Amino acid sequence: MKNLSKARSFIFYLVAATITIVIGVVCLPAFFFAKLNIKVARCWIKIILALLKVICKINFKIIGKENIRGGAFVVISKHQSALETLVFPLIILHPIFILKKSILFIPVMGLALKSARAIYIDRSKGRDSILQMKKQLQELSKKDAPVIFPEGTRTEAGKRTEKYHSGAAMIYEALQWPVVPVAVNTGMFWPKSGKMKSGTATIKILPPIFPPKKYDRKQFLKQINEVIESNSIELYKNTLSKS
Repeated sequence: MKNLSKARSFIFYLVAATITIVIGVVCLPAFFFAKLNIKVARCWIKIILALLKVICKINFKIIGKENIRGGAFVVISKHQSALETLVFPLIILHPIFILKKSILFIPVMGLALKSARAIYIDRSKGRDSILQMKKQLQELSKKDAPVIFPEGTRTEAGKRTEKYHSGAAMIYEALQWPVVPVAVNTGMFWPKSGKMKSGTATIKILPPIFPPKKYDRKQFLKQINEVIESNSIELYKNTLSKS
């Protein structure tokens, strides 16, 4: 698993940005029609992933895809890279991302996510933002799958996050749907900062969790944290041992 040259990383980002701008301009009308927007978004994602594979030699594999069942569920995922954000719309039929409001202002992507009914959290508004999120969640159909990254930002591969934000629990409380945890080691290959590395990243979809009738928020968050973090650390160690 070798570090990518700066030239290859630069070429990837340059080509990806150019394609994003072109698609954003040409397909701008599609962003105002949800179904058409989803098709354009998935096409864009496939192109970006293909560029990542061809230019940077970064691929990915999915373990446990059978754990994404029919019916309503909530996805709670470890977040190390842009890679899992790109992959989820390809493996989940109706993903509804729950994101920071600042992402709304990213050119093209923000408009596309808004059209795809993403739910934005404005942390500056405190309780009002939480109430607004709960209202939007209650409007979802059982075909939708809310996706949340409980760490709130991308984290470093191999490092354990000891505590998750309570938003993950609030989503379960609002919907009472099973939770599908996801572990990743994607930060080893496409990190938030630092050098990209060639290789195959893993996204591991874990068996659904059904909280007990005697529900306790702290215990629920602790359970989710332990499952996701321990599996992510295991993926990290297994990858290191093979490199």
